[in-house]
Amino acid sequence: MTRIVMVESVGERVLVSELRRASGSASFWEGRLRRFPVANTRGLELGRGDIVEISLPTGRTVLQSMITFLLPLGLFPVTYGIIAVLAPGAGDGILFLVGFGAMLLGFPLVALLCRIAGARIPTVSRLLTDRNSLKSDGCLGCDACVDLSDK
Repeated sequence: MTRIVMVESVGERVLVSELRRASGSASFWEGRLRRFPVANTRGLELGRGDIVEISLPTGRTVLQSMITFLLPLGLFPVTYGIIAVLAPGAGDGILFLVGFGAMLLGFPLVALLCRIAGARIPTVSRLLTDRNSLKSDGCLGCDACVDLSDK
């Protein structure tokens, strides 16, 4: 997964912000750009205002997304089945509540597992010098959008 961002500050970690085009209504509603840290593992010479491409391994992103949603959902039928075997006299309502409770406990479990595994921050893959690489595929050059990259 790659994204084009603008460098806000350079230090031990590079702070970048999203680079996007916004219509006039977005600035009216005070849409804010999201800022987040990235790692400069390639040792590129970066400065404030540089446009860079960052990347996250696609496989890891997809795997983490699947774990985030499928682990809690998978806990419901597993817990439902285990309780049905261990307590054959339990009614469907009890089985449902125990299964639903296990599913709800799955979300903090996923957060804990992700914290233990360590947060992977995006890395700077390359420095972009061509300003035309910032235009989206649907941009017609009509100047109707406000280019937020010209701060």
